[in-house]
Amino acid sequence: MRYQRTLKKSVSVSGIGLHTGKQINITLRPAVSDTGIFFERVDLPGAPSVKAICDYVSDTRLATTIKNGEASISTVEHLMAAFALMRVDNALVEIDGPEVPIMDGSATYFVEKLREVGTVEQEGLRRYIIVTKPITVEERDSQASISPSVESRITCFVDFNHQALDAQTFSISLLNPGLEKEISEARTFGFLKDVEMLRANGLALGGSPENAIVIDENGVMNEEGLRFPDELVRHKVLDSLGDLYLMGAPLIGHFVARKGGHALTHKLLTSLLSNTESWAYIEFR
Repeated sequence: MRYQRTLKKSVSVSGIGLHTGKQINITLRPAVSDTGIFFERVDLPGAPSVKAICDYVSDTRLATTIKNGEASISTVEHLMAAFALMRVDNALVEIDGPEVPIMDGSATYFVEKLREVGTVEQEGLRRYIIVTKPITVEERDSQASISPSVESRITCFVDFNHQALDAQTFSISLLNPGLEKEISEARTFGFLKDVEMLRANGLALGGSPENAIVIDENGVMNEEGLRFPDELVRHKVLDSLGDLYLMGAPLIGHFVARKGGHALTHKLLTSLLSNTESWAYIEFR
């Protein structure tokens, strides 16, 4: 993992947007060393682009949105998690709509497409962000922190105060050889009462049991049930991985979230970046 990686060749994906309900097409293309990951809105005049980094996060309600001028793309976290899982540092994402397609609600389809075309090592050294001092942020009963660690690790805790759902905790090292299988298949989820409210406000128009776990007062409504007994917290880990990859480099540290979400993770990363004594760039030569 000393050197940067990109795709061997381009690959295209099509699917429904979770909120617009419209068909959206994306093409993932190779990019040269030190490019990073860029999204390009090919449906807009001039095909404006935005780099997938924290500086351009514009909204964290329901999903993570990045924006630069006229270029705005939401729900980037699952694709970013797939890039992280496949160790892709440089890529161009051409997209013809305002949100990344939701696919089955997990990162599996993106991971499979990246594996299908393969990745290639580049000349540039891979740069990491190593955490040197702990940082913690809180909001009401939610907390997120990142602290120094000899390995990259994500730990998430959820408790929905729901009669049919137990509190769940999941922790995994990003060096775990089974990482991809353990979290990429975990689907996004929503509560039926919230889905009805969102649709009344023109959101979640593409949501369905085919691309999300739907929960009512009695528990999971999907006929096939869960892929893992703790699929909900595993998806929180997946979301966290995608949001953390917006640092623009892999993090070496232990990220912990208690009842967290996109907004709290972004708040933590913003706090970390502003505290230059708490992190440093390193390269393995």
